[in-house]
Amino acid sequence: MELLGHSRQDGRMGFRNHVLVVPLTGCQMEIARRIAAAVPGATCFSHPHGCDFQGGDAEVLGHWEIAIPIRGVTY
Repeated sequence: MELLGHSRQDGRMGFRNHVLVVPLTGCQMEIARRIAAAVPGATCFSHPHGCDFQGGDAEVLGHWEIAIPIRGVTY
């Protein structure tokens, strides 16, 4: 197995596991897809919501670790 990492200033090794691009609204989806396409190894999470969140929807999607299992977000 080959591990790719980087040396930190204090001499410890660091690793990047995942780069997620998570748009908070559907209006940002195309921009998020372009960013993910331009960054090697990045993934864009998409969702079926538009730009006019209200109440609990905005709060839930603002916490992506909750939104992914609840809202069925796909990538």
